[in-house]
Amino acid sequence: MHRSQTASSAALLLAIVTDVAAFTSRADHAPRAVLPDAVFDLRTAQGVTRVKARWRYSDTHIHEIDHRSVGSDLKATGPKNRTYDFTPDARATDFDDSKWEVIPADSLEKRRGNGRLSFNW
Repeated sequence: MHRSQTASSAALLLAIVTDVAAFTSRADHAPRAVLPDAVFDLRTAQGVTRVKARWRYSDTHIHEIDHRSVGSDLKATGPKNRTYDFTPDARATDFDDSKWEVIPADSLEKRRGNGRLSFNW
């Protein structure tokens, strides 16, 4: 009985593996991706115009500041130290970049940084 049960289990496993392999090898049964209603290439003037967008640019200045090391509370409460920060800090959702230079979409690949260490928005 044990040998018969093992043979049945092996046959069932082979059938399942065969069915899975057959199912996944047929492209007509592969799950279909949901396609978007529209696609806009924001690297082109036409794409930017279609969504009423603007690309803006700003150099970022990196400067040394006074700070504190990590303390036992895992916050900046340890010994005084020096580190680096940058301005402008445009990470906030309400950041106003309206005074930044507007650049054309087709110029995004243009190099704008001026140094060995360059950071910009």
